[in-house]
Amino acid sequence: MRYWEDFPVGSEAEHGTVEVTEEDVVRFAREFDPQPFHTDPEAAAAGPFGGLIASGWHTAALYMGVFVRSQLLDSASMGSPGVEELRWLAPVRPGDVLTARSRVVEAWPSETNPRRGTIVGEHEFVNQRGEVVMRTRPRACGAASRLRRVASASMRTRSLGEGGPEVSVVGLGTNNFGGRCDYEQSRAVVDAALDAGVTLIDTADIYSQGRSEDFIGRALAGRRDQVLIATKFGKPMDERPEESRGRPEYVRWAVEGSLRRLQTDTIDVLQMHEPDPSTPIEETLGVLDELVREGKVRWIGSSNFSAEQIDEADRIARERGLARFVSAQNHYSLVERGIEDDVLPACERLGIGQLPYFPLASGLLTGKYTRGVEATEGRLAGREIPEERWDRAEALQRYADERGVSLLDVAVGGLLAMPAVASVIAGATKPEQVRANVAAGAWEPSAEDVAALAALR
Repeated sequence: MRYWEDFPVGSEAEHGTVEVTEEDVVRFAREFDPQPFHTDPEAAAAGPFGGLIASGWHTAALYMGVFVRSQLLDSASMGSPGVEELRWLAPVRPGDVLTARSRVVEAWPSETNPRRGTIVGEHEFVNQRGEVVMRTRPRACGAASRLRRVASASMRTRSLGEGGPEVSVVGLGTNNFGGRCDYEQSRAVVDAALDAGVTLIDTADIYSQGRSEDFIGRALAGRRDQVLIATKFGKPMDERPEESRGRPEYVRWAVEGSLRRLQTDTIDVLQMHEPDPSTPIEETLGVLDELVREGKVRWIGSSNFSAEQIDEADRIARERGLARFVSAQNHYSLVERGIEDDVLPACERLGIGQLPYFPLASGLLTGKYTRGVEATEGRLAGREIPEERWDRAEALQRYADERGVSLLDVAVGGLLAMPAVASVIAGATKPEQVRANVAAGAWEPSAEDVAALAALR
């Protein structure tokens, strides 16, 4: 008998070969459930199943069962959580000899019997020409399902894009950590977020030159499995201030630094902080896919990409069978709504979750500030606020008053009603701010409310 601990994360195994027969092809075509799916016409024309993408298709096991007789799946101590995405990368024809191989991406013990447990694996089939013809990604589970249980008691959750993790609808932004907040203040904010059911913490290596990540790693010691950590690379770091920050060697250097500072073996969501015009996106996507396969990263996303850049990255990832961006992080608030014209429609069309940053317009939408009175605290202290921004903020305040809710409710709950928005990343310097942001995320506007909000642009 083999036990779950015999298969560490990252371990790989081959499970033998099978020759595909005409009967296999006919049977599989008959049993395939075609909803939902997308097809690349050129690849599909090349032969059976070419270019086919099936998402959420648990019956993939019907065909996999022909030749995946893995000790990972056969052992009585194992369990299989199902397939989140199955992707055909090349045609399968009668006479092909396919080799099945797997890689463990997650493993955890049973809550009642520590010798029993669940193995989560990625599977792929390689033909005799060395081409990967099919690859599966497992359904998010394990730590992710535990996170759902933590969050569900106090706030809503949503999927971060198609195939991404389940996240709380209000996330914690940590660009203040290591700057405006020392470690003790940062720890208090993290504690408040976890207590309120927040399961997504967003950071970046550039935030205070790594101190934000360092504070998060220290604050989460002993409770790492309660949250998903999203971090970013690609802004200039003092330690390595080079321009081509999408190159594979730079990306690997950045990831190793983030893993060390965060005191974790895996980054849940790794986001490219900004496009790198000097490096082809296919090179960056290639190394990100490798990091996902190695288990150092679970999902990937973009930040500050235009709609065209999001489209291009998704097209290349699909064509080459690489890990796709599940998220896009952009500057978005109800007084800065430019992405509603292009980025949000692209995200909705591609199944990418939007993570708005600066959703409170640096505090303008908290309701704490008044036109004509100089701000003396927060990010707006000493800053001149353009009149048109005041006009929009005051219109939103009237909208909130008409509905008997706060401006903060509208700022957070209103964004959550917009297409493709998965979670609102709200920064905080005090525990009470975290609690207020979480409470604001509970407001769910009606269809009429959303239509009225759209008209305020």
